[in-house]
Amino acid sequence: MKNIAETAYLVAMYRALESERVDALFKDPLARILAGGKGEMLVEVIGEKEKITNAIAIRTYVIDHLILQLVNSKNIDTVINLAAGLDTRPYRLPFCASLCWIEVDLPEIIAYKEQALQDEQPLCFLERVQLDITNVALRKTFFSEINLATRQALVITEGLLSYLHETQEPIPLMPDCSNLFFGKRLDVLVMAGRFEGLSDLEWKLFEDIFPKQASKRGKGMPHAPYRYVLNSLLYILITGCRWCDLPRGDIWASKSSSHRWLKRWRSDGTFEYIQGRVLAIANEKGLINWDFGAVDGSFSPAQWEEVKKLRMEGKGKVFLSIHLPKVVECPWLIALPQPMATRENK
Repeated sequence: MKNIAETAYLVAMYRALESERVDALFKDPLARILAGGKGEMLVEVIGEKEKITNAIAIRTYVIDHLILQLVNSKNIDTVINLAAGLDTRPYRLPFCASLCWIEVDLPEIIAYKEQALQDEQPLCFLERVQLDITNVALRKTFFSEINLATRQALVITEGLLSYLHETQEPIPLMPDCSNLFFGKRLDVLVMAGRFEGLSDLEWKLFEDIFPKQASKRGKGMPHAPYRYVLNSLLYILITGCRWCDLPRGDIWASKSSSHRWLKRWRSDGTFEYIQGRVLAIANEKGLINWDFGAVDGSFSPAQWEEVKKLRMEGKGKVFLSIHLPKVVECPWLIALPQPMATRENK
């Protein structure tokens, strides 16, 4: 794709394809209008139409329910959708008319969307803001302005950070939001983003778990430092990238080394120990709400095949079945990445 804007047309087209199914998880009658011919063309160019449509449908369905649950249970009066793209939630979700929904995106996307939907009526108060969210000064000014008019806010960004250029610094959206909404309740729903490696302070949370020096495997070079291995595994977890797309450089371990340690740490309980420590710290600081949570099934290809098979057999709405005694609303929650598929375990 030539630019970020094309992603908006692509996702809208996937929502349109899902909406046209008899057993659709949701109905978005405006999606095809927004996607237009450009969205249809991009879907054909990308390929794997059914697989990606299923993934986008599940993601949209889960986020829809999280938003409704938060808005209804937390008395949220303002929703800020950063990098909103061609999202249509203000038109299709059952919001009360008093809710203020603010969409923020690049001028070309906002202008196109306003023209395409000029005859449509949203179910809540809707405001659109033309803003380059990567501009720190403009972003802080924007947050400062809306901070004056809101009591309880929900900020949403679906994958914004992952589309930044590799040379750009990560956008500190969470600190910006927390600082500017100081004294108010702020819920932030963030999808996969960027990861630049553990800071020295973050590494100190885990350093004592590992031996001081990585042992050698007989002859040859020593293992990569454990910090680099953990960096690589967290990169896969946070960005959702493929193993072959792991970054290379001074702070990263190789694909083969990372995969080898992943299997060992899953087997000996190291990952579970790391997760327990992170959850304990987050719980102590009040960062976990044990009444909410999200489950990502993107690491379950076998289950996806079963869902696909059942749908083809006309079983209606089929979901990945993952049972949790409690569900978690916490950015620290670690879900383990899966080993690469091999001929033995495929």
